[in-house]
Amino acid sequence: MSEGLLIVVSGPSGVGKSTVVKEVMKRVEGLVFSISHTTRQPRGKEKNGREYYFISREEFKRMVENNEFVEWAEVYGNLYGTSRRELLLRRNEGDVLLDIDVQGAINIKKLFPESIRILLFPPSMEELLRRLKNRKDTPEEEIKKRVKVARWEISRYREFTHIVINDELERAVEDVSAIIRGERLRTERMKEKIEGML
Repeated sequence: MSEGLLIVVSGPSGVGKSTVVKEVMKRVEGLVFSISHTTRQPRGKEKNGREYYFISREEFKRMVENNEFVEWAEVYGNLYGTSRRELLLRRNEGDVLLDIDVQGAINIKKLFPESIRILLFPPSMEELLRRLKNRKDTPEEEIKKRVKVARWEISRYREFTHIVINDELERAVEDVSAIIRGERLRTERMKEKIEGML
């Protein structure tokens, strides 16, 4: 059996990555979620080993030194990374979905050029700013920094294979789901099945 697809969903802070990914996971069969490591504290109902592996900065740095990450980055003062072990394990289980930042997606492209990289766009910068302000847990200075970073992240759109505008959640979820279903039907991916019929 061949390895599963590697599907990256990325985008600026406040664009709705996690919400879109959760909904896509419910609707598209055969997807497995690759859980990233982070040094940030859990938010809301997040649980260790479900949304993230929450670890100390010291543990994260040890993993970096041991070359245990396929990609990692510091984002707004916290470290995030995708472990090599987690990714390989998940790819043997099915098509892997990663919810990572734009820096991480660019690093994944270098290592896995065959990956499907979906960039979520806000409908406008004004809407992104509104969403960030509505979170109520981000100070004003931090919001300004995130909007500035978002402009850089959006400017890297050529690094991605697909663009989805998250204007309306239902449509964005359906668009991402359609991309995954379409990628699964590519001739080179159907070859094994077709040759088995000949």
